[in-house]
Amino acid sequence: MKPQTNKSQGHKVTRSQVEEVSMKPQTHNTQYSILNTIAVVLVCLILPQAQTLAVSLNITADNGSVTATPDKADYDLGEVVELIPKPDTGYYFAGWDGDAQGKRLVLNLTMDTDKEITANFKTWESPIGLPEPEFGIFETYRMYDDPANRNPDLTYHQNAEGGYYTHYVDNTHPDATDSGNPYGTVSMPRNTIPGNLPEGSVVEVHGGPYSYWNLSGDYYTTWISGTGTEEKPVFIRGAAGETPIHTKMRIQAEGCSYVVIENFNLDDSTIGLSYRMVSDHISFRNLEVHGGPPMTTAAVSAGDVGHSHIVVYNNYIHNNGDPEWHDENDFCAVKAGGRGGEHPEHIWVVDNHMHGNGGDSISADGQPGNLVRYYYVGRNIMHEEGENAVDLKESADVVLSENIMYGFGPTNFASSGSDGTAVVINDDRPHENI
Repeated sequence: MKPQTNKSQGHKVTRSQVEEVSMKPQTHNTQYSILNTIAVVLVCLILPQAQTLAVSLNITADNGSVTATPDKADYDLGEVVELIPKPDTGYYFAGWDGDAQGKRLVLNLTMDTDKEITANFKTWESPIGLPEPEFGIFETYRMYDDPANRNPDLTYHQNAEGGYYTHYVDNTHPDATDSGNPYGTVSMPRNTIPGNLPEGSVVEVHGGPYSYWNLSGDYYTTWISGTGTEEKPVFIRGAAGETPIHTKMRIQAEGCSYVVIENFNLDDSTIGLSYRMVSDHISFRNLEVHGGPPMTTAAVSAGDVGHSHIVVYNNYIHNNGDPEWHDENDFCAVKAGGRGGEHPEHIWVVDNHMHGNGGDSISADGQPGNLVRYYYVGRNIMHEEGENAVDLKESADVVLSENIMYGFGPTNFASSGSDGTAVVINDDRPHENI
């Protein structure tokens, strides 16, 4: 929120106006000198101000925030500012009030006067036509504030904001170690996220940047494993007020159930589901994934070998790969596919912002006879990607609803490309009920 500044709109004479008056032919007649002096005074009082007027923008937002581009204390009269709302977890953007109206997820506001804008966020509801996911939107680690909800085999410690954690990670602490330290504490944290997390676990991650574990190519691959339940899910989360950076890493959830992964900054990294073991009821939310090099992959892999009930919610996925690269670098923001005769199903991609990636914003790429099924794509902002907003190949039972897509143009990669179509349904691939 920016403080509102009241701008006075006075008047002044410009240099050119003064010269115009002062360069008029002069005589030695005192009367003409007096008249010229009076003329200059009148010009100073009457002519409108020539300088650019500044106007202010005041934004109010509860249960969410608004990104303004450009972000300035004051704007030039007539300047256009782009406003994009971002909800807090468990909310969605419901519309604008004040000097703006409607529900546009991308609002281009002309600053023709001082503006007072309110962004309204409401308790999350599914976009039109989409079912509500069973898991991944509303769950919060604060459920363990109530001792009745906890796993009695774990010890819960209160954190700075009043919630509780069971595992504490901070690689910047001088005494941090994984050796003989399965849980970590404030005084002796772990260096890494532990595996095989039991139900009711809350892993609180501080510090960073992180880049660890097994080297795979130019990237480290780290495996996340946890077995939560509907009543006692597992949370792996950046601490409140922090978004710990993970760099040059492939983070893969393997054999997980009822796990929420949230509040991380993934720089030149990817996250998703491992093909080696099936996972279900996984939520990737409030992540920023950016900075990946030109390559064929996905910033968020939403499943392939039988994964189900996957939620990709409220993430900012941008500038992975290179839309201007000389050859196809199919770095998609979110992708679901098929592998080994199996397919994923029940996938929600909702309330995300995606742009500047080398491939598509959202891709479904199953196999003949193994279609990506029940793929729900709603209320996302997608723009200026290397290929398309949505690219549907082998897929079925797909719903697209309330998405904003813009800025797609033709690309001419050496081996592939796009004609700039926002939504592509590949007729040469099996698909149904889209």
